[in-house]
Parts: sequence; C-alpha cells; structure tokens
Amino acid sequence: VVKHRAPPPGSHEQSTRPSKTLMRRVIRDKVALLTSNAMEDARLNGSKSVVIQRIRSAMCVPLWRKDKIIGVIQLDSTRPEAHFTNEDLELLKAIAGQMALIIEQASLNEQIRQEEQMRSRLERFHSPQVVEMILSGGQETKDNIMEPKELTATILFADIIDFTPLAEKLPPQEVNILLNRFFSTMTDIIFNYDGTLDKYIGDGLMAVFGAPMQKDGDAKRAVLAALDMREALKKLKMELDEDKRFDIKIGINTGKVVAGNIGSPKRLDYTVIGDPVNIASRLESLASPNQILIGEETYKLVKSDFLTNPLGPKKVKGKTSSIMVYEVLGPK
Repeated sequence: VVKHRAPPPGSHEQSTRPSKTLMRRVIRDKVALLTSNAMEDARLNGSKSVVIQRIRSAMCVPLWRKDKIIGVIQLDSTRPEAHFTNEDLELLKAIAGQMALIIEQASLNEQIRQEEQMRSRLERFHSPQVVEMILSGGQETKDNIMEPKELTATILFADIIDFTPLAEKLPPQEVNILLNRFFSTMTDIIFNYDGTLDKYIGDGLMAVFGAPMQKDGDAKRAVLAALDMREALKKLKMELDEDKRFDIKIGINTGKVVAGNIGSPKRLDYTVIGDPVNIASRLESLASPNQILIGEETYKLVKSDFLTNPLGPKKVKGKTSSIMVYEVLGPK
C-alpha cells in the first residue's frame, strides 16, 4: 500500500500512514468503502488512526487477483468541504482494476525471469527430463530441491587412464579440445539416462543417479550409462589420431548419501557426500582399462539385468574391511 498526503503549511510531517481500520474493513468485507465523515462513520467504530489523522472523507478499494485481495488503494481528505462521490469511487475501482493487472503482469514477469535463471543453472548439471521435473514440481519443490537431504543414490566415477603423459606430448590447446570432446560425449550420455553431472575432476567426472530426485531404476540407468560411455569411447578412439587415443575406467556404487548445496555462503555447489561416494571413487581406482566395477549394493539392484563377474573382496583405501567387487560385462 502506498499513501501520501501533502503536509499542512508549516508542518514538519514527512509522511503519514494509511488507516489500518479502513484497510481491514475492506479486506474483511471484500467490498469497496466510501465514507463522507470517517470520524463519525459507525462502520469504522471511532478508529484511533482515523481520529488522529482527522480523516473526513475517504475511499478504499481492494486490488483483486482472481478471487484473492492482493492490496488496497486508499484515498482520504482532512478538509471538511471535500467529499468523495460515488463517481469518484467508480473511477478508483477502475484504476484499481488496472493496477491489479499491472501487478499481476509484473509478478508473472518476475516468475518467468526466476524460472529462466533456475533453468539455466539446472541445465548445466541435470538432464532436460530432470530439469522439467523440478520446474513442474511446484514452488515448494523449487525452493527445497537443493536443500541438503539424505537419499539413496548411485554414484558413477569415470577417469581417463594415464592422461598426464598424453597431455605432456600435446599442445595445451589440443589437450583442451580433446578433453572438451570427451566430456561433451560423456555428459550427453549421463543426461540421456537422467543422471546429474556432479563435477568434472581434472580428466575425470563424477555423476549421480537419484539426486536431486530419486526415480525407479537409478542403479540400472547408471550401469547402462557406463556401458554406453565405454562404447562411445570406442567410436571416439577411431576418430582420433593414434597418439591421442586413451582408455577410461569406471566405478559405480549405491548407498545413502547427503545431497544438496554444500559449501560456504559465497560459493555453494550441488553435490553428494558420504561413504558410498568414497567407495565409488575407490572402485574406479581399482578398475583396469575400460573396465566397469560396481559395489555390493549396486550389484544387488542390477544383477538380474546385467552379466557380471564377481572379483571377490578387495581392500580399498579408507576402509578397514574389504568390499565385494563385481565387474559388469554387459546386458543380459
């Protein structure tokens, strides 16, 4: 609500407040109010604000958005000889209708701007399908989707083998082109399976299936993505000069993680943390060239869909006990 009254000559008054009694009456009754003597109007019950401001004639009309009042316009006069008329009230109602439309349009424009900003941020790391799920999930989903929460997710690490020696033999610009080509291909595959790109790590990447939104078959889609990544690398190597070819290794694990915006107030990144993430990274380190290794929890979820080879318990850094490791050979 915006209200202004020119101060009397010689007065040091800078501004005046609207009458809350008038506004409450209009909002409560959901109708416009016109009074020729506010201080004696029984509808206002001798309002303190009306008496203090010595309001005589007044008009107050609601601003409507569909069936909801989003504000009011109040006009008043302290001069006894100045009375607002029904014609004045009808004019103010018309003005209020136009103002409500302007406010509604401004609100829609701001909503569109915020959605475009959010879409732009989300599209950097999430598949188009996941982005649409988030944006169509209502305001509560949009507000809370990036807040840290515990969920079950499948984490995939992929890394180029011996990339440092390869990079030392190439000009920096060619290294950049090669990496971008690799990352672009692998990221497209991750998005094709509704995965989330968590981050690029040097010459490797980390992807998550099941965050920020869990779906049935997250583990299966992670393994399918890994198999496609391996096949895509074969095609990519055929297009590269022999001295630029490389292999990759992939580790996948499933478990309870904390997912959300994590970092400092100045820099927040969406990521997942927890022991299953560390194990996925260790599995990737254990893998041989172009090998896909999965942990016990992932195996339980996908064993009916893929041919696997049990490699037995393996000791990994950071774990006191061994973990069971399986190699994915292909789909059944």
